[in-house]
Amino acid sequence: KMFKDKEDAREKCAEENFNCTWDSFNRLTIRNAQPFIRAHPVTGEPIWYNHINVLHGQMMPKDYARTASLWSGLAKLWPMALSFYYRLLFSFFGLFFPETAMGSTVLKENGEAFTTEELTAMKAAIHQHTFNHAYKRSDIVMVDNHRIGHGREIYLGPKTSRMIYTAWSDHYPPAWKEVGEVSGECSSGVN
Repeated sequence: KMFKDKEDAREKCAEENFNCTWDSFNRLTIRNAQPFIRAHPVTGEPIWYNHINVLHGQMMPKDYARTASLWSGLAKLWPMALSFYYRLLFSFFGLFFPETAMGSTVLKENGEAFTTEELTAMKAAIHQHTFNHAYKRSDIVMVDNHRIGHGREIYLGPKTSRMIYTAWSDHYPPAWKEVGEVSGECSSGVN
């Protein structure tokens, strides 16, 4: 459970500068305005910093379709089916509800929805700069969460055969603060 109650939700939203409201069905909507481009907290370099890739319903079918294009044989049928299912689901609900009522939407600063063409162009740019890596047992991946969009494809194996641990830190090595550009390789993600 994300929040204990409405008051807890209001407090946590206020801490993050989010606006939270409940509709007549008691569904919580959280809104906040964030710039697409931000300065990296260490290097000061401009970075595209937005969750439209994962927080917009129209992006999910595109991701499953991409996964299907990467897989071969019968395994590709599962992500193809998921892409088709979510495309139909969002299209059906779109007949009755505005995009903003579907639970996961990113809008322009003026509140206007992105067009399908704009979303498709963003997703194409992300996919163009995405590369995959087949991990092996005991692999460790470190990424600068501000510079690298990262994620993983669908996993079809048993959950007991995969364990992912994450750790977060805002403590950069002192040498990074002296360098104008942080360099290095990333194992998975979008540059």
